[in-house]
This record gives sequence, structure tokens and C-alpha cells, in this order.
Amino acid sequence: MAHLIRINKGDLLGKERLKMNHMLKNLYETSSGSAGVDDKETEIDVGATPVSEASIAVTDADVTAASRMIGGVAYKKPTGKDLDELGMDSFDLKFEPGAGTFNVRIKGLEGSISDKFIIWYSNN
Repeated sequence: MAHLIRINKGDLLGKERLKMNHMLKNLYETSSGSAGVDDKETEIDVGATPVSEASIAVTDADVTAASRMIGGVAYKKPTGKDLDELGMDSFDLKFEPGAGTFNVRIKGLEGSISDKFIIWYSNN
């Protein structure tokens, strides 16, 4: 039986958010039998105009249409943004894998989002 756990990572501080990301990754690896999957990071840009959500295409040759993906917003300073700005936002991310690419659907849970973010993701 699958269980859904909903935690608003925006309520967590930097170190706690990183611990939560790694806990989710470990849970994913355990449930999918894919231990040893490497995290990757990339910077995405939702644009200068604030939006409630955006879909961003990311190229990664390791991704296939059958990939199972998990990820989140990394607690790292993106280009042109202060690190403390990340603590003020909460996000919902969904991954749509394709052949050599995937779309990241990022939604601001507490208002509009803009500019750049560094995301981490695992793919198997």
C-alpha cells in the first residue's frame, strides 16, 4: 500500500530542507530498487516576469520516456538571486520525462515565482 506524505518544504530551513531532499531520494531509491542513482543539478529560468507556475524544458541524454524521476529545488544560490530568497518560497515540482529531455513543471505554493532556480533531480 502506498502512503502519501505531504510536507511543505518551504517551512523548513536550509539544512532541514537538504535533509528532507536526501530523505526523499533515499526513500525513492529504496522503493524503486535503484540504489546508486546519482543526483544531477541544473539551473532553470522561469523568466523575469512573476508567474504562478511554469514549464521548463531540460536536456539530459540519460532521460528516457520511461524514466522515473524525483527532484526538488536545491538550497544553492542561483545566478542573480540571494540565497535567503529561497527560504521565502515553497514549490511544487513535477517531472515529465521524454527521450533525452524532460519538462519541469514548477509551481509557487505561496505566490508568484520568477528568475532562476537550481534544481536537483534523480532519474532511473
